[in-house]
Amino acid sequence: MEFEYFREYATKDLIMEIVNRNPLANDVIPLTNFICRLADSDTIEIGFGKRGLSYPNIQGQPILENGSKLLYSLSAFGPVAIVLYPCTSALMSTHEKHVFLRHGRFTGHQLRSRLDADLKRLVDYHYLTSEGLQASWRQWLWYQWIRIFKAKGTAQGFQRASVWKWGWGVAGFLGGLAAENTWEAFLALF
Repeated sequence: MEFEYFREYATKDLIMEIVNRNPLANDVIPLTNFICRLADSDTIEIGFGKRGLSYPNIQGQPILENGSKLLYSLSAFGPVAIVLYPCTSALMSTHEKHVFLRHGRFTGHQLRSRLDADLKRLVDYHYLTSEGLQASWRQWLWYQWIRIFKAKGTAQGFQRASVWKWGWGVAGFLGGLAAENTWEAFLALF
């Protein structure tokens, strides 16, 4: 019900209007086709299409790059996943196959209120993962942030946010200190 409300709001015309307000997107759209696909009642796919790179492969044929994509997907049980897919080509790929911006149960209003920011992130991600586009330092910092704090899919499968590994590592270290009765010895160092 909530996702249906969001789908009715997020029309192709509205999405194009929001994207066209972003000057960075206006630099990229002439190079690619912009896609907004309402595939079925549970999916919205938004992104940049294919574009030819300026140099050929070894056989002299043009190299095509698939643009980045933003996917809103409603699961059968109710949670929504908002996922970013990077640009891919025969020459370049990222470590992650996709990044989960958010996942969980959201109201239609929450999805609507974050649509502008999600589309901005799509453009940023396109600049970061596309061949030949120069990302800004702000975009690079945001990319480092999502690599640490967001779950992702890699060639090895689903990977929790890196921050969880660090958190559990610190908790394990402190738990080990307490279990070995060395906590007092550790504190005595200071």
